[in-house]
Amino acid sequence: MIKKKSGSGLQVFLWIFAIVVAVGGFAAFKFGLPMLVDKQADRELLKTPAYKQIAKWEPEAYAEMKRQMIVSIQRSDSPAVAQGRVRKIVEGLAKKYMKTADDMALIDYIKVTADEIRQVADKDANVAFNMLFSSNANIDITRYVDKATQQHDMDALAEVIRSGVAKEGSPQDDQRARQLLRGVIKSMHTDYGEQANLAFTPAQGSDRKQSVQMALEFYNRVLSLRSDQSAKILRLLFSKAG
Repeated sequence: MIKKKSGSGLQVFLWIFAIVVAVGGFAAFKFGLPMLVDKQADRELLKTPAYKQIAKWEPEAYAEMKRQMIVSIQRSDSPAVAQGRVRKIVEGLAKKYMKTADDMALIDYIKVTADEIRQVADKDANVAFNMLFSSNANIDITRYVDKATQQHDMDALAEVIRSGVAKEGSPQDDQRARQLLRGVIKSMHTDYGEQANLAFTPAQGSDRKQSVQMALEFYNRVLSLRSDQSAKILRLLFSKAG
């Protein structure tokens, strides 16, 4: 059992929240679009279930996403730059609806997020590290993630939005969520010692591949809990991440 100094609990929570902010930003990396011409924009966007849900429930956000994409097309921006233009819009919507989405929809969305990070890490650990810990990075994940996983991501996001609008999530209990989170953190430190800290606050010059592995292990442990417990922890984290 690892003894913790006074105040270390808050520090651990801040570490976790730092990861969640980064992964919230990672949502923006996951929405690659084909190059569009102006008249085709709506038709192409609405082929994607997630964008269809955004158009239905968040018309102002959808209009801004479309406008930003058209600007990128007109400027012949790279896919990564184009995705960066809609990043904050998509990030905000994802976080907003994660808080009220159906438990299984939320869990499925985070599972596919973790799968995407694994696929990227298998090809380039530095890129995966930036996706987790640098919310300002513009990365075209279509270069690293297979099409089936990208489609799963879009379908999962669409269900998060749909069920989030309907507020289908189970009742949130932040106190219970904190207890569960402490258990996950304790198990990480029991099994990995100080290396577990790489999942939360990677040190300057630390092994990036190992940091990614520890972060993925953290999510795996959260997702391995009973579904209502996993959802409580995820909602707590994303609510604190803004």
